[in-house]
Amino acid sequence: DTSPKVFATLKNTTLVPITNIESVAILYDVNDNAIAFSRTKTDSIDKGSTADIVFTWPEIFSAKVFKIDILSKVLPQ
Repeated sequence: DTSPKVFATLKNTTLVPITNIESVAILYDVNDNAIAFSRTKTDSIDKGSTADIVFTWPEIFSAKVFKIDILSKVLPQ
């Protein structure tokens, strides 16, 4: 694809809403070298709910993607 995308779903399994969530997607080649990353922010997810997130890149990757890690954290207010 000339404009790669990664789709993911965040799930809030807590008993309270979560706000100010940052997520990062790291893409790796077959040799476990990071070849690309993207970041997105989610304003909030209600308790027991999900939120769809999308990571995008403006150009194709230099190598074939073999593995994807998605890391999320709640940022301070």
